[in-house]
Amino acid sequence: AFSTIVAQEGCHQIETGELLRLSEQNLVDCADNCHGCDGGWPIEAFNYVLNKQGGKYCTDDDYPYTAEQALLCYFYRVQQPVSNIASVYQIPQGDEEAMKEVVANWGPVAINVDSNYGSFNFYDGGIYVEESCQVKYVYSHAMGIIGYGSAEGQD
Repeated sequence: AFSTIVAQEGCHQIETGELLRLSEQNLVDCADNCHGCDGGWPIEAFNYVLNKQGGKYCTDDDYPYTAEQALLCYFYRVQQPVSNIASVYQIPQGDEEAMKEVVANWGPVAINVDSNYGSFNFYDGGIYVEESCQVKYVYSHAMGIIGYGSAEGQD
């Protein structure tokens, strides 16, 4: 939910100039295939918004975060959805060049990463590198990418 919201908030601001605080709780409660507070796949959250909410998002003020999954979805009680999407593009797995192009030309993206390495637990900023990360399709954490660059000789 959180990575999906980061991407939508950033893209909405780029498109309109307005930075909104969109509702993560909406997706925690409502997105069927995202497993509530147990985590899920950003693509499933985007597809849920497209297919079940007509591409519409609501604000955190209208659907506030509670840090637990409700038994019911309350999206349709929201009077005025404030942001929307028309489609979703899935970047090929592991294609960092494609991801850079999307971030540069369209805005933030939601990604999945393998956070099972000890180095991830101690990450506190900069460019994260885990040399032993070789396994494809092992994901344990979703996050939003809002930019890219180089630091200390590392891309």
